[in-house]
Amino acid sequence: MGTRYTRGRSAEYYVMKKLRELGATFMVRSAGSHTLADIIAFFPDKGEIWLVQVKQSKKGVSVFKLNLEYEELVSLRGDYRVRTGFFYHGKDGWDNTFARD
Repeated sequence: MGTRYTRGRSAEYYVMKKLRELGATFMVRSAGSHTLADIIAFFPDKGEIWLVQVKQSKKGVSVFKLNLEYEELVSLRGDYRVRTGFFYHGKDGWDNTFARD
């Protein structure tokens, strides 16, 4: 049957497949986290970002609680720019590099 983690991971991958069928073009899975959103799905054609919690049953599910936790994100409006980059630990401590416009 698998561990609780592997069953949860399998459920998240299944949901990601369903989200892709609904039009998500990019998704981030919050592996092993204890946050309210297990998956963040981006729907550029709809102009939407979905914060998704994956559960084995409807018991304890609260969209209201999810909205409260991510209140600032839920209320965001407008266009956003995507920047790629990374943080790294160099000889002088932490630094970062991001793509230029």
